[in-house]
Amino acid sequence: MIMNLGGHIELPAASGASIAVSTMAEDIQTKIKNYQTAPFESHFPSQNQTRNCWQNYLDFHRCEKAMTAKGGDISMCEWYRHVYKSLWVSAWHVHQAEGTFPGKI
Repeated sequence: MIMNLGGHIELPAASGASIAVSTMAEDIQTKIKNYQTAPFESHFPSQNQTRNCWQNYLDFHRCEKAMTAKGGDISMCEWYRHVYKSLWVSAWHVHQAEGTFPGKI
């Protein structure tokens, strides 16, 4: 297995040729770049999308908190932020800043 500077992993194939495999971070960055709106979420198929937004809002802040504590790259959490921003309830940000946010982050 050889990793080149572009972030791809090259695996030798049986034929002697190498196969490039993208890394998870690169896949996430591609999804974020091509992101337009919240994708279909099977947990919330035909209901108000506030719960979907709520879950992604919590996931983003939990991910950000965990990655910061570990000294990791918080760009891995951006997917959640993009999803909740497209379904955004702006009052949640105000409540969090005031310390009155009801969710556990």
